[in-house]
Amino acid sequence: MSDENTTNDRLRPSGKRQIENAEKGATAKVASARVTDDGGRKPARGPVAYAGSVGREMKKVIWPTGREMVSSTLITIAFLVIMVALCASVDFLAHEGVEFIFGF
Repeated sequence: MSDENTTNDRLRPSGKRQIENAEKGATAKVASARVTDDGGRKPARGPVAYAGSVGREMKKVIWPTGREMVSSTLITIAFLVIMVALCASVDFLAHEGVEFIFGF
């Protein structure tokens, strides 16, 4: 193996909440770098607190672009058409087989 591959070239996490220097094993630094939503306060309870929590979490969601949404929808519809055709053909063949065997 070459020396250039022995360096710490691990894959780094990607996304909004990426933590710096996580691969170095500095657990204290990683723990202090974590993002918290509560600001050190005791978590509130009840429906109002729940709604606020849901709102904060929804802001973190990475929503798909229009192009990604269209392509995912088309893939889903194509898969659905294939599965319906497969189930319909198995049902038709089973019906024909039962008719042939029992003569209904």
